[in-house]
Amino acid sequence: MRNNRLFLPVLLASSVLARNSTKKTLCPILGQQYPLPTNLSCSPPFLSATQNLSAAIDARLHDAGFNETTFSLGISSSEEPSDLLWEYHHTDASVSNSAFGVRSADADSIYRVGSVSKLFTVYAFLIRAGEKRLHEPLTVFLSELRGLGVEEGDLDAVLPRWEEITVGEALSQGEYINGVARQQPVFPSSYTPTYSNDGFGIAGAALERFANASFEDVFDEAIVRPLGLKGTSAKTPKSTVNGIIPGNLTSSGWDSDFGAIGPAGGHFSSTRDMAKMSKAILNSDMLPAATTRRWLKPKSFVESFEQGVGMPWEIFRLKVDGYTVDLYTKDGDCTFLTTNSSPVSPRANDPNPTVATYHSEIILIPQFGLGISLLTATATQNGSIAVRQVLSNLLTSTVLPAVAKATKSQAHDTFAGHYTALPHLNSSLTIATDDLPGLKITSWISNGTDFKATFVEKYLGEDIRLMPNLLYDKTGDRVGFTATFSVPKVDADPVADGDPSTWYWKCPSWIAAGAIRWGDVGVEQFVFERGGEGVVEGVVSKGLRVRMKKDE
Repeated sequence: MRNNRLFLPVLLASSVLARNSTKKTLCPILGQQYPLPTNLSCSPPFLSATQNLSAAIDARLHDAGFNETTFSLGISSSEEPSDLLWEYHHTDASVSNSAFGVRSADADSIYRVGSVSKLFTVYAFLIRAGEKRLHEPLTVFLSELRGLGVEEGDLDAVLPRWEEITVGEALSQGEYINGVARQQPVFPSSYTPTYSNDGFGIAGAALERFANASFEDVFDEAIVRPLGLKGTSAKTPKSTVNGIIPGNLTSSGWDSDFGAIGPAGGHFSSTRDMAKMSKAILNSDMLPAATTRRWLKPKSFVESFEQGVGMPWEIFRLKVDGYTVDLYTKDGDCTFLTTNSSPVSPRANDPNPTVATYHSEIILIPQFGLGISLLTATATQNGSIAVRQVLSNLLTSTVLPAVAKATKSQAHDTFAGHYTALPHLNSSLTIATDDLPGLKITSWISNGTDFKATFVEKYLGEDIRLMPNLLYDKTGDRVGFTATFSVPKVDADPVADGDPSTWYWKCPSWIAAGAIRWGDVGVEQFVFERGGEGVVEGVVSKGLRVRMKKDE
């Protein structure tokens, strides 16, 4: 028999936050504050932001570094059918005058992507071997790693404990492989994040052993063919037709083979293909959604408060419109130093060696369904990593506030308003937006009782926000939200303010999730019902078992 008694466990959430500050903000639960934005390609804030972005890049094209770098930028959305929402391409003289490859960069131009390859390798492993195999030791796949010793007479050597190192650790920068086989470990496993190319080489070998196929064939079968990628490969493309090649094949490093560490840095890709992969990851097209959610999470902290690492994500955290937005990024760098002054007559003692460099980056932003890619190539030392860094900052600082604005505006237009139950039941709900994140419940009446004032505010918090809970198919006619309860927190940062005494329970809103249940259903659960063309017609308060119609 269903238990319809109201259940309220003892909570600390409302008692551990300061209440007496005149300047307060919310402490939202981490995640989407609104449903993902749609039709960004027609959104005035987004269009204005990308126009400003293009103008800002145009203004830099004659600056040092930029004028010697070819680059391609792209923005994609998981909610739009087109590959790219926005793109920008610039071609410098080393590419336009090259005897090899394209003369003008576009979305299908192929660049080396360096360590973005690590992301491709993780993706291929998850698709082909599955998430469960990440937790198995490398020695399960590569038995020859067991019992490896050191050279005779090396009395001070500390052996790598290969049986301790899982595939997931090798793929997440969270292990101690700074060499292979008999080389000395840097740290013990699972101690601190350390960057490792060799770890990905070994993980690639493990994937080969598991699939009984070459890494290139596994990558092609798992990702390239299913997604229809035309410019992505695990090794140097057979044709240079679409290649971005600053200089010649040798001086540019285009034809360099990374060998055993190819899974760490040997891949090639294009702006269009990076967009396709971004959308496939964000939409869980190739993986179970639960696997994607676990993948897009940190594996470890680093010393910086705003940064973490994942598998193999480099994670950065920004404040956008009052809430935290996580950027799951992966940078890639390929630098080639050659003394060949000519592809025809190389000189071994060239006093002016050529420096060719590819810098790349992919950025996934799950809270907005956005993918961003940056691909660059240069034949000089001036066209440096700084170009990619400037472009990354320009992209995020210009586009993210605009996308946040468009997202909030869409949510307001779709869900805000007054909802009323049938005439015989005095129940209603009013939803609005304000300067703080999320959809705010400003009034909540249950059968004639001010439920918000007499119950929720008394036990949980004075502010109620609705947060998308992703429990329903986003293409269906229902959209699920979970109400989150909080007391506004003091708008202060104990680290920035030099006050470490206020760290305790600074942001405990997550504790109250699911706190009140009527029978088996939380009163915080709401489902909006959509009619034709996605128009919201009503809302169901699942916990209170009330259906309310949206007023005209």
